Amino acid sequence: MNSVKLSERMQAIASMVLPGLPVADIGTDHGFIPAYLLAEGICPHAVLTDVNRGPLEKCKANLKELGIDPALYDIRLGNGFEPLEAGEVSTVIIAGMGGELIQSMFEAYPFAAESAEEGPGLFERAVLQPRPHADDLRGYLTQSGFKICAYRLARERGR
Repeated sequence: MNSVKLSERMQAIASMVLPGLPVADIGTDHGFIPAYLLAEGICPHAVLTDVNRGPLEKCKANLKELGIDPALYDIRLGNGFEPLEAGEVSTVIIAGMGGELIQSMFEAYPFAAESAEEGPGLFERAVLQPRPHADDLRGYLTQSGFKICAYRLARERGR
């Protein structure tokens, strides 16, 4: 396996994943974060999803070039949380999208997250990295009963 180098922003995202548990990268695009998590042995399995075939083909090529064992991941076409099955991942990563789009994913699947009231959901933890509208997303999440456990800022390309 080749080493995977992440930007400071992507490294901050990867650092928030709990080790030893499967992850899903929603809107994976290039697949570098799950590739890093798999290559470093941080997670045992990853589900990489995107709403478009083009990014998934690029992702598949990147994983192959990096020497990531195909048995360690699934690549799926689909929108938001739709491609996931209950209980197959512990953490979902949604990065590089607007806060409004991320919010719409949660609204489309109101019981996606595991809760004491509803029981098992599609995931237990979400690592979110909204581009614009981060404040609006934080407000929506807290009003919807989600707990924000950690918050990090990372610089990328001068921002």
